[in-house]
Amino acid sequence: MSNDNDVNDFDEEFAEIETLIITDENGVETEHVIIDTVEMAGANFLLVVDANHAEDDEAEVFVLKQVGEDDENFNYEEPTDEEFESIAAILSERSDEYDVET
Repeated sequence: MSNDNDVNDFDEEFAEIETLIITDENGVETEHVIIDTVEMAGANFLLVVDANHAEDDEAEVFVLKQVGEDDENFNYEEPTDEEFESIAAILSERSDEYDVET
């Protein structure tokens, strides 16, 4: 027998998960979970993980920098080495929420 409160709790938790569809250079789309966001120097950076591996403690994550948007999409690129080091330092300070190794 299902408990309605359990279903509602699951729905609320799942609704809080933000995802992002990334299309690679071959047109292949993959869904990624947004773990965290950081605003630095007027730019938004996302820490993301492939949705298929979101529950894996050893999953590889990466940082994306938002560089623009058009009518329907945001455009992202890899941050520079300097930006990555700064973002990694900020994310490491939040290590009580998750573990980040660079």
